[in-house]
Amino acid sequence: MDKEEALEEFLKSLKAALNNGSIYFPEHPVFIKSSQELKEKVDSLLHFLNPLKIGFAADFLVVDGQNLEKAGLVMGLAGFFHFRKIKSIEIEPGVTIGELMHFLVRASRPPTQIFKEGGIENYLRKEAAPHILVESLDYSQLLYAQGEGYKDIWTFLFREVIQEKDAHKIAQLADNFGGIIAKFRSDDLLKNEDVQENLGIFLNHLKNTDKDKFARCGKDAFKLMLQYRNIPQGAELDKVKNFFKDLGSDQLADTLWEEVTENENFNPLSLNLFSVLIDNDRHKEIASALASKSSLTEAALKPSTKKRIKELFSSPELQSAPGVYQRIFLALLKDGGAQKDIQATLDYKLLRVNYRLLILNLLAEENNEMRLNLIREKILEEWEAIVKEKDVEFLKNFLKIFRMKKDNSSFANIFEPVRICVSSFIENIILQGMPVDNLEYFMDILNASSFKIDDYVRKMFKENVINQQIVKLFLVFFPKDGLFIFCDELKKRSFDMEFLKNIIESLTLIEAAPSMEILKEIFSFPLRIIKIEVLKAMRKMPAQDEDFLFSLLEEKDIFLKKEAFAILADNKKTAEKAFKELLGIFSPLGIRNCVLEKNIEVIREKDAVIPARDYLMILSKKRFFWNRGLRKKAREALGYPDAGKH
Repeated sequence: MDKEEALEEFLKSLKAALNNGSIYFPEHPVFIKSSQELKEKVDSLLHFLNPLKIGFAADFLVVDGQNLEKAGLVMGLAGFFHFRKIKSIEIEPGVTIGELMHFLVRASRPPTQIFKEGGIENYLRKEAAPHILVESLDYSQLLYAQGEGYKDIWTFLFREVIQEKDAHKIAQLADNFGGIIAKFRSDDLLKNEDVQENLGIFLNHLKNTDKDKFARCGKDAFKLMLQYRNIPQGAELDKVKNFFKDLGSDQLADTLWEEVTENENFNPLSLNLFSVLIDNDRHKEIASALASKSSLTEAALKPSTKKRIKELFSSPELQSAPGVYQRIFLALLKDGGAQKDIQATLDYKLLRVNYRLLILNLLAEENNEMRLNLIREKILEEWEAIVKEKDVEFLKNFLKIFRMKKDNSSFANIFEPVRICVSSFIENIILQGMPVDNLEYFMDILNASSFKIDDYVRKMFKENVINQQIVKLFLVFFPKDGLFIFCDELKKRSFDMEFLKNIIESLTLIEAAPSMEILKEIFSFPLRIIKIEVLKAMRKMPAQDEDFLFSLLEEKDIFLKKEAFAILADNKKTAEKAFKELLGIFSPLGIRNCVLEKNIEVIREKDAVIPARDYLMILSKKRFFWNRGLRKKAREALGYPDAGKH
């Protein structure tokens, strides 16, 4: 065998071992066998390359001073290590299979987990692997790298540079912040806890050390948030508002000015979102800062910009923006006729709102069937405009009256067409990917779908329109065939990690039995990280499938066992049974002590030592030499200082 053949065999074996490391637990025979095969390939290649050093770029390897750019195998390995922040690995003669297995287990973990725990270098120092040297990517190479694949690395750089207290790196990251944050998505700021936490640490440091850099970086992050295409609600909204609370009125005024005049994608929804993210008592301050800027009076706006301002502030979709912003920006339109047209539009809109209120007032007081029929016709005549303007307030007020009077059968029959229109309108909004505020308010009138099951399947699985409300309506409207079809479509996307995460998140918020069944179906898919996400989602749900969770306590995969135990430990009744399942295993002559020791680690990691104390005490007193390791493990968990002597 020559060097090239030995190298190719090594690379194939390395890729196979890494794949197995991501799927199987370390004691699994498949993983052990692939590690042994890798050891053989390493020893063969060390005859030609001593030491064996491989460098990694995004799409090629560097071996023995030469770039390997062959597609497939090489690119896969290159990207695998590159996006784990590894510049090179060096394997020296004398490397043991134990060292290789430690390395493979650590390297095959998801990048986010590796970064959280200090990188692979940190692992190898702890595990004492002297024959495997890992070099991390240089900071400057990461800073200017392009592509969304670097997002996980950047997420943890925000924290890392602060922890290292390297002023030069912090300044570099701040100076390049705009380009880096642009690679993230707006929902990362809303839903990715690692991004929220680490970016928050970075911005908080800038706030305390460099006000100018904080203002600039904070504005860039806020602009990213304005790209979000929904209005956050409840706890999500509070979290985002708190994240940006330290931005000053001047920075927010600058942001609004730049977005309105320069960003062609800034639309009524963006302005609504800007208004909602800011506390009401701050809008006047921001408007004052906006009005006082010399750029407002001196700027020569392009005709296209003026047109965009006109369309933005005359849009019927503009619901939440305070009128003070409208007045400031409309004052920039030098064309007096245009302002009159806009004012006329606004006056007409107000007139329509008042007209609808009058209809509702008449409806609330009227009982005569003939006049009720006339009122129904007036509502139906107005319906097209109600839909166009998305006048949800009118719908809510109509339903309030409808519910009060629906026990009157003649009233219910007369206004059944309007109820159907309301139901269809709400369903259509949700199918377009625009969640409705307080959907529960409308659920009692959503008796049947106006769409076919195929419409929902196309929206969710072909157009990727996924949120809690569309999934909920699908399961409500199609309870029989829907669950089967939903799971069948999921199987086709069983390796689409982002899609599955969105599905899991949506199901977490739905308190219905089908949600649990779908989560269990997703759990059956191959990706371990998705299995863990499913279990984390189950922990947030009010009802649990105890049989399913207890079956996982017998899993050899320690990570799944930990997550299942965490759910069971939240309930006092199931916690006691879980302790018995994990620590009450019969182990004659110590044949199952290895399992017991790992289960003790699960208990320790999940901070359940105190409630499991009785079981641990029993294990700490097990007699005979074959129980020495088990006794030690139990005593360590109990906090005995002399644990190593028993």
